[in-house]
Amino acid sequence: MTATGIVRGKRLRLTRVAACGLPIKGENSSLTTKGFVTINITKVMKDAEDLEQTNADGGVCIADRTPPELKWLEFEAEFCRVDPEVLSFFTDDATVLDYANRPVGFRSSKTVKVDAGAAVELWTGVGSDDCDLPEDDSAFDVGETGNAPYGYFVLPFIKEAVMGDFEIGAQVTTFKVSGITGAAPKWGRGPYNVVPVDAKNTAGRLLTPFEADQHLHFQRTTIAPPPETDGAVELTLPTPYFGSGAADIAGEPGAAGGDPVGGP
Repeated sequence: MTATGIVRGKRLRLTRVAACGLPIKGENSSLTTKGFVTINITKVMKDAEDLEQTNADGGVCIADRTPPELKWLEFEAEFCRVDPEVLSFFTDDATVLDYANRPVGFRSSKTVKVDAGAAVELWTGVGSDDCDLPEDDSAFDVGETGNAPYGYFVLPFIKEAVMGDFEIGAQVTTFKVSGITGAAPKWGRGPYNVVPVDAKNTAGRLLTPFEADQHLHFQRTTIAPPPETDGAVELTLPTPYFGSGAADIAGEPGAAGGDPVGGP
């Protein structure tokens, strides 16, 4: 199947990244949540420009046109829980800790992250009739989940993010974070297992790395989204990470070894 119906947001995963989308390994570098309301992505284009030169008689001597070009994507996420750890992935706002070093708040800062930020992955559901037609009896070998399909998006470098305005009253208060994308060739194939790498539906990394002029990736996948994490967890990068000999399968965030990532 080539067309995918997108319905509902299932899971959101954040990863701390340095410039150009380079994943930052170590403690508190990965977080997965269901606590979001909407994700908005808007293209910002450099408009096409008409090039024209008239001759001495006033006629058009030369006419051409430059092509439009994507500058970046504007990103906005609305969250239904004020999670200071989520905010820390996007902004330079300091996290407030309690006596047991648990994150319980934040302090707004005037600085904005420019050379670092967050990678955002989003899993969605698909239409109820969005099913592949089996080609052979290998369809029986996939267990109870039946290789359920999902939509998978990744924006590997969100920078210049700030928290938006919010209102407190007799209502549910949400908070918004907005930023822009940057080029992310250092995301490579990513540090997670998000797509099948063989006919057995083995979970592995993206099949091809990000290029310097690519800001967004979308595809249909039969690898289930990861489960929610209890706050931010450790990220261990697969090795080798880059190059023709890069590892096809990554380890699970917060755990040692090379077990595939995935969960209901």
